Amino acid sequence: MILRLFLFALLTLGSGLLTQCTGYQLGGSKPSQLNHVKSLYVPTYQNETITPRAQVYMTNATVDQLTTDGTYRIASAKQADATLRCVVSEIDYNPLRLSREDALRPQELSVIATVSYQVIDNNTQEVLLEGTVTNRTNIFVEENLQLARTSALPDLARGIAINLVSRITHGL
Repeated sequence: MILRLFLFALLTLGSGLLTQCTGYQLGGSKPSQLNHVKSLYVPTYQNETITPRAQVYMTNATVDQLTTDGTYRIASAKQADATLRCVVSEIDYNPLRLSREDALRPQELSVIATVSYQVIDNNTQEVLLEGTVTNRTNIFVEENLQLARTSALPDLARGIAINLVSRITHGL
């Protein structure tokens, strides 16, 4: 008798938990124009700025974010359904605080990056989705301004990748 009550309670609890998850799905709810796309090829970003290696940071962060999201599979150019072409069009450094001793030397910078993107169908070469994403971060400058600018790139790239991947996976 006790065993039957225990099994009944266990089944009731188990079925209740299973029905709570109905409607959920793994991955994103893709924009309608990307419904047929299952895999993406991500070539290295083009860099139209004077910031060295920005394209490498941005490309790596985007591939990492796409892999983490799981909506699209990363594939080679020949095997992918579509290509994600991106261009780093702008990276601006604006001073937020200046040094007390030297008015030309910043202590804190605001860094803003702008990336334009296109998702291109590999069969028809039609542009399926395009747009622009931006990200902003603040950095403190110690002794070396160039080193501070370079150290801001990974954080900036991660933010760009999150914004970009959310656009192509969720349409946000």
